[in-house]
Amino acid sequence: ADVSATEGSATGTIEDEPTTDTPPVELEGDKPTVSIAASPDTGVEGTAANSIVFEVSQDNVSEVGATTVVLSADLGTAEAADFTSISYTDATGAHTLTTEAEIQNFFANGISVTIAAGDTEAPTITFIAEDDTIYEQSESFSLTIDSATGADVSATEGSATGTIEDE
Repeated sequence: ADVSATEGSATGTIEDEPTTDTPPVELEGDKPTVSIAASPDTGVEGTAANSIVFEVSQDNVSEVGATTVVLSADLGTAEAADFTSISYTDATGAHTLTTEAEIQNFFANGISVTIAAGDTEAPTITFIAEDDTIYEQSESFSLTIDSATGADVSATEGSATGTIEDE
């Protein structure tokens, strides 16, 4: 049999299915949805259980690229002085905030975290409750996903609350 030098190969394209939206959005049927959860969601001052850990995740792996998630923070009934530290990782590296001014800045400006391509979770965000000598009620604060690049934001799991309990 003769083999043609110009017709010996072909190229095909596999496209993602459209969404179930009305009208459907082409090529975005498996687009990830990001959410946030706190686990544990309660930290107790002056104990080994003084950490509150927030996890940002997405329901599908993306090979299109990294997912950037913009978070805002609300002190709620807490104060910056109620935290010993906040630790997180963003595009510039790992950070541990320990001064009241740094912690206040975190709550005033929020942060962005990244879920790497091929992964489903961003590095955790950890809050350590300060062991103070004040007799007080439980204090709550929250993190909310404001937006995400490369993913949709969950309509039901786009915010999470942490609580600091007095020992």
